[in-house]
Formats: sequence, C-alpha cells, structure tokens
Amino acid sequence: MLRLFRTLKHLRWEQVAYRPLRIAQFRLYRYFPALANPWTMPQGAPEVAAACEIIRSVFLERFTHLNSPLNGFDQRINDLGNNTFTFLHRRLKLTPLDWNSRYESHLWNYQLHYFSFALWCARSRVERRDDSFEPCRKLIESWLSEARIGRCDGWDAYPTSLRVVNWIYAYSLIENSYDNREFLDRWRGAIHAQLDFLSRHLEHHLQANHLLKNIKALFIGGLFFNREDWIEKGSSLLLRELEEQILDDGGHYERSPMYHSQTLADFLECHALQTAFGRLRTGQPFDIKLQKMAGFLDAMTYQDGSFALFNDSANTEETSPIPVIESAQKIVGYAYGNYPAAFPETGYFLWENAGKSEKIIVDAGPPSVDYNTAHAHCDIASYELWLDGSPFTVDSGVHGYGGDRYREFCRS
Repeated sequence: MLRLFRTLKHLRWEQVAYRPLRIAQFRLYRYFPALANPWTMPQGAPEVAAACEIIRSVFLERFTHLNSPLNGFDQRINDLGNNTFTFLHRRLKLTPLDWNSRYESHLWNYQLHYFSFALWCARSRVERRDDSFEPCRKLIESWLSEARIGRCDGWDAYPTSLRVVNWIYAYSLIENSYDNREFLDRWRGAIHAQLDFLSRHLEHHLQANHLLKNIKALFIGGLFFNREDWIEKGSSLLLRELEEQILDDGGHYERSPMYHSQTLADFLECHALQTAFGRLRTGQPFDIKLQKMAGFLDAMTYQDGSFALFNDSANTEETSPIPVIESAQKIVGYAYGNYPAAFPETGYFLWENAGKSEKIIVDAGPPSVDYNTAHAHCDIASYELWLDGSPFTVDSGVHGYGGDRYREFCRS
C-alpha cells in the first residue's frame, strides 16, 4: 500500500480520472458493438482537394524525415502483396490476416496498425507512376471492413493517431492522380470518422508522447478537413504540450533521445503545416523551441548518424536523427552544430573533439518527468563514449516492452 501511495502521489489528476473511464469505454464497445457504429460505418466526409495540394507540397519539399530513400523497396511491395510484415526485427506471414487478432506482441501489433507502409506506397506512385499502391489499397479496404473497436488493437488511440496521419499524407500524395474515386471517398470517410473517435478518446491517462500523437493527429486532421473545432483544440493543446514537455535547454522531459527525435518530428510537421495553411498565430514560440530541440538532437548524434541510447532508445529508420535535423533546417532554420556542451535541465553533458571522432555524453539528470517514468532507466551518471570514430562504451537502450525478458535488465 505504501508503494502504491508513493506511486500515485506523483500522478496528475487526469491520469487517475481518465484511466478507468477509457477501460470502461473500450469494454462497452467490445460487448455492445452497436455503440461504435458511428465510427465503424462512416457516412462520408468533406472534400479535401485544396488541402491535399498544400499537404502534398509541404510533405515533398520540407519533410526530409519522411522522404528518405527506401531500402529494398521492391521486396517490401512483394511482401505486402503476400501479407508478409516485418516489424521490430520479426517477420511474419499472416495468412489469413485477421485485423482483430494480436500477433507476436502488443507493440508488434501496433506497428502493423500504424500503416506506415501506406506512405512509401503512395510515394512510389508519385515517383514511379506505377501500381505499387494496389497492395496497400487492398489492406486498407480489408482493415475498414474488419477492424472492430474494442477487439482490435488498431483502434487504441495511439495507433489510431499514427495511422490517421499516415493515411492523410498518403491520401494527399495520390489524390490528384488516383482513378478509383469510390475507394478514395470511402477512405476519406474512414479518416474523418477515426478523427472524430480520436477527439473523444484522447489519452489523458497516459500523457507524454501518447497524448502528443493524439493532438498532432487531431490538429492535422482539422487542417485536412477544415474542422475549426479540431484545429482550435489541437492548436491550444499543442502549445500547452510544447511548454510542458520541452525543457528550457531544448530537451524532452522523458530524457530519451529516441522519443526526443520522434517528438521533434511531430512538432516540426505541425508547425510547417499550420504555417502553410496560414494558421500560425503571432507570438507562438515554435521556432526558438524547435531550434533548441534540434540542437539537443544534434548533440546526441554521433559521426555515423546514430544517437545515444539513454533510457528507452533504439536507432530505427523512423527516428533516424539526421533526416529529422535536416527537416528542422528547412522548417525553422536550424544550423548544424549549433548546440551547447551542457543541457542542465535535461541533465546531459558532453565533450567532443573538433572532428567528433571522440565524444563522451554523460547522463547526470533525473530519470524522467515525475508523473510519467514509462521510458526511464536507473542510469544516473551513466555515459556513452566514442573513440576514434567508433563506439567504445554504450548504454543498453531498449530491447522490448511488455513481456520482454530483457526489459528489466535494460532498465536496471
């Protein structure tokens, strides 16, 4: 009981109040599926041709982190056509594919429902003018027909947020060149319905990067559909979370380079799009904050383009720091190498030689923000050291999440 008390006393009221509410809601949807009909059987959505043109232009010109070269693209397309998916270094062929089942792990399933592959299929259609979007279209059609709220991991607010943004970007890329208007209408209606669902199920009980993903999706969805209520709600929450989650030295309050990179990308996308749509309010502190965030990520990055593995971090294709920093150059004018040697609020301190072939980063700060330590490690005074352009001492990073037998080891 004392341990429970010492845990709960750090939490915010939203975490305590919303958790039982969200659990109850999803159980109701599971046992009374008719309650979810407004979102699983959408009735159409506004036209978005003008918004698509703006998003397409910003995506192709400024989002370097989403336009990196794709390795093994033809193999990826073949895999999609065969219902074969590789996430977290685990490759599975799902025949038949049941969107309401859990495969491998909760996190692996989340990756499946993000539909990140929709982006590179849409990019291929734009760049190569081929039919490589067709396997993706079939997967979208089957998801829309089969995925059920309360039974499907993909309807949790976090994967819904990532999927909606991926679908908005993919839709915008192909909208002016795709002939199957019936599919586009159904797809657009589903995006609108999922945003409506998300607006009523924000993850206030989890806060941090989960809530930010929800807000990002709601804000970008508002721009996409010209929904003033979503834009206003998303905009005000974005500003609140920018002040809350980003410390004065530019570091993210979870003190994880991987989640910092992800968070920076989220803020950059929202900032670029609200500027392009003429929605930027005078006096918003985005530019300076995002420049500081880019500086922190730059400081955590080594010669080979990888970043330090403090707390829950892993060098992945999606969070690779160099493309994110390049996007920051285009969007907020960040200059490479423009960072200090000390980040006192975040708690990281570094030294490096002129060519960056020798570098040490020391973690001398708190594990995380008090009310959310989900990605924290017991790592006070740990360090990473590079010598002669190679890693010499490295942190453990993260191996997995729930049910992973190395999880406690990495965090210890």
